[in-house]
Amino acid sequence: MTFPQYTAGITEPTDLNFLLGPKLFFILFKALFIIGILFYIIYAVIMIRQIQLMTETVKTKMSGSLILLGVIHLILALLLFGYFLIV
Repeated sequence: MTFPQYTAGITEPTDLNFLLGPKLFFILFKALFIIGILFYIIYAVIMIRQIQLMTETVKTKMSGSLILLGVIHLILALLLFGYFLIV
């Protein structure tokens, strides 16, 4: 009398769960988020540069506030990047 061998749900070696497990999906998903936030950080740096050029051309009372908002935006983008690396 032979007992069936337990294969933990994998019926064949070509099963998609065997090739593309949940860990691989998570790694690819995380890599896409990290690439996306890197592009967003580049956007935030360009936005700060544009704010600086604008404040050199047109001086207003709000110039300092706009630069501050741009720097806060960049800091938040960097914090989000750090969060994506940790999680």
